[in-house]
Amino acid sequence: MATDLVRPYGRAPRGERAVGHAPSGRWERLTIFGGLTLQGLTACMTLEGAADTAAVVAFTAQVLGPTLRPGQVVVMDNLAPHRAPQVRALIEAAGCRLLLPPPYSPAVMHWSH
Repeated sequence: MATDLVRPYGRAPRGERAVGHAPSGRWERLTIFGGLTLQGLTACMTLEGAADTAAVVAFTAQVLGPTLRPGQVVVMDNLAPHRAPQVRALIEAAGCRLLLPPPYSPAVMHWSH
């Protein structure tokens, strides 16, 4: 999640100038990890900065892993760190299955299996 998102355009009545304000200061990147089950949100973690393989492995091992139950299916997008062999190994060691969407899939909702 980027904290520097600012609308580049605005609306105002005809003939009036659109005026807006943007926060000033240091822009930061915040990554939010979380698991979603039929029972609700679980295994949440935030990280200052972008997610890399080490961060995803740490989240999977220390936060998500302990909440997993054998037979569950973990669905992740095609972010490179999600495809790391260590992530799959941790999920499978918990008796679960990792599913990733096919390459170039616009959304998980379009899966056929």
